[in-house]
Parts: sequence; structure tokens; C-alpha cells
Amino acid sequence: MSRFLWMLLALPLVACDPNGGQGTDSGNALTASLTVSADGAAIGGRDVANITTAWMTLEKGEFEGCDGDDEEVDYEGPLAVDLLSDQVLGEIELSFTTVCELEFYISAAPDDFDPVLAGRTLYVEGTTNGGVPFELSSERTWEFEVEEELTLAEALNRFTLLFDTDLWFRSLDPDDGELTDGTVVIDEQNNPGLLFVFEDNVEDSANLFED
Repeated sequence: MSRFLWMLLALPLVACDPNGGQGTDSGNALTASLTVSADGAAIGGRDVANITTAWMTLEKGEFEGCDGDDEEVDYEGPLAVDLLSDQVLGEIELSFTTVCELEFYISAAPDDFDPVLAGRTLYVEGTTNGGVPFELSSERTWEFEVEEELTLAEALNRFTLLFDTDLWFRSLDPDDGELTDGTVVIDEQNNPGLLFVFEDNVEDSANLFED
């Protein structure tokens, strides 16, 4: 059973082989894995929208130790994350036994990175309650951060960064958007007011769990 740890706070952003930071030379290293996913009524069509596609660009995930000496182990990106597939980003070895800070950087992918996410932070497709297709593209950057001491287990420490799609469409109905060739396109050029509400909602939607 998953144990809820924190509702993450979103901060302005400052500034697939998940092996960054210092790592460890110890044969007794502890390990962690990170899953990035989304859940909620909107995925099953039980909200004001039915999400069928949701991709996000994870620039970096940082695990910072409590033992001093700037201990840090990273998932280095950019990583294309399919939020509807419970995507596990792999395992990393940690050179410390307690974590004091976790940070997750979400930023736009380079133009030559992934055809879906090129230049985007988040891309969502689906249908509205009225049966109209919609496409949403965001270029906003986020940093989700939590500071709290957590003692790691000797077994694999499984973390899940979970986005609540019920909050994504809070006070937002894609059916209110103007159509472009039969589709509600939501981006910085089309229906920007809807995009602004959506992006603010994403800031409140991230939670961290440990299995």
C-alpha cells in the first residue's frame, strides 16, 4: 500500500540514464526508484474532460541527503514521461541513509528532443464533455519541492510523484474554448485564458507517495 508523504509545493523554476550527482562508491548503497504518473476522474471521462494523452518533460529529480557535504543524487533529464502509464524512471543508488530534500524540475523540452514534447512542458489530449476533441500545450516551468527528513529503508525505496487531474480542470471547462478546425486548442496563442487557469491548477496537483 502506498503511504502519502507530502503534498508538494510549487515554486518558480530557478535556473534515459538516471545517474547524476555524486552517486556512491559504497557496496552497501541504498536504492530508490521514481515513478511519475497522473490519476483522477478526468482520465476516465468522469470529469469535465476525458484525458486520453498526457505527456510531461521532467528536467531533473533531485534527492538531497542530510549528512552534509552537499550530497545529492539526481535523475538527469530531460525525460519524456507518459503520465498515463505509471512510468518508472529507473533505479538510482543513494550515498546517504536519510533524505532531507526532494526537488522535481519540470521545464520545456528542447525543440529537437521529442516530437510530442518539443518546446513543451506538458501536452494533454482528450475530449470535452460535449464530445469535442481538445489539445492543450504548456510551456510553463515548475519546481516542486519538499523539505523533510526521511530515513531510507535497506530495501528499494519506491517514490511516486502523482499529479491529480481532478485539480487540473478546477474552475475550467474546455467546452468554453473557441474551436480551431473542430478542435479546442489551448495554448499561448489559442484560448490563453483557459491555459492560464490550467497551469495554475497544476501547481496544486502534485503529491509524493512512498510504497
